[in-house]
Parts: sequence; structure tokens; C-alpha cells
Amino acid sequence: MVVSGRENEVLNLGGDKMKPDTVEEMLAAFKGVDQAAVVAMPNNLGVDELWVLIVPNAPVDDKALRAHCEQRLPPSYWPARIMTVEQLPRTQNGKIERHRLKDFARASAAGQTTIRLS
Repeated sequence: MVVSGRENEVLNLGGDKMKPDTVEEMLAAFKGVDQAAVVAMPNNLGVDELWVLIVPNAPVDDKALRAHCEQRLPPSYWPARIMTVEQLPRTQNGKIERHRLKDFARASAAGQTTIRLS
């Protein structure tokens, strides 16, 4: 038997569970952030940490954005990395392609200026 359907969209960091869209909506409410996506990425020890991808519509103060997160999220959800990107991988319906975010985040962290979305 094969079970198919919607992938579980819950982040589990340090035992705290939260839906990514909850975190993304909080990030998108910050001045200068047009769009946001979050992904759990393993660090050097294999422990998942939160990486944030933002599409800005104005200059964003990283320190102020971190403080914004620290006031509204549990410590396990404080961003380990905040990366600015030109666009997020999205479906034809406009939903974030969550299955592509890890590769997208790795490419962005590696400094690739052009990230293929297709």
C-alpha cells in the first residue's frame, strides 16, 4: 500500500512544533519583508535549526529582524541564518514549494546569485 497526499508541514525544532506558515506570516509582517520562507536545516552536529529566506521590498535591518523573532518565537525558532533572495520557489498556484527549500537555501548560503526556480 502507498499512502500519498500532502506532506506534513510542521517544523520540529528542539521539541517545539510549529507550522512554517505561522513563522512566515510573522516574518512577512516585519517592515521591509515582502515574502518569507523558513526551512529546518541540519547544522554541523546534525541538529536542525531554522533558516529564513526573505524577499525584501525595502532594506531590512537584520539585527532588528532577529529581535522581532526573539520577541515572538520560542528560542528554538530563532533564526540561525537569514538570507535575502530575489524570489522563492513557488507552485503555479503561488504556494511555496517546500520540498525545494533546502536546496534553495543551500544555494543561497553558498552565495549563488542565480538560483534556478524551474
